[in-house]
Amino acid sequence: MAFAAMIISFVVRARHHKVELVSADYYAQELKYEDRIQATNNTNELAQKPVVTTRAGGIQLIMPELQRGKRPEGTIQFYCPAGSQNDMMIPLNLDENYQQQIATSNLAKGLYLFKLEWMTDGVPYYFEQQITIP
Repeated sequence: MAFAAMIISFVVRARHHKVELVSADYYAQELKYEDRIQATNNTNELAQKPVVTTRAGGIQLIMPELQRGKRPEGTIQFYCPAGSQNDMMIPLNLDENYQQQIATSNLAKGLYLFKLEWMTDGVPYYFEQQITIP
């Protein structure tokens, strides 16, 4: 009898437990996986990588010297493993010093994966770094 009650309580709890996929469009992302590998390899071949620094009230992105003089286009994604409701995506919008200041006031505190995708002269690049929003 106790065993049956334990199984029933487990089933009830399991049905009410929220389970989120890592990504809602995981299949489409899997198809783009090879492109991501090539973009990551392109980034790894750069002599300098992007620099991401967490500062009070924001994040500072500094693009590599080798990218200067060119206008890269791309996106920045803040991926929160704790829940997709905290994710945020913004366009890459560098200033004249090839830097971007990003306010973090609209992000929940916690762990994020900073994902940077950009293209320069038709060459794709991808960079990611784990950051913590204090």
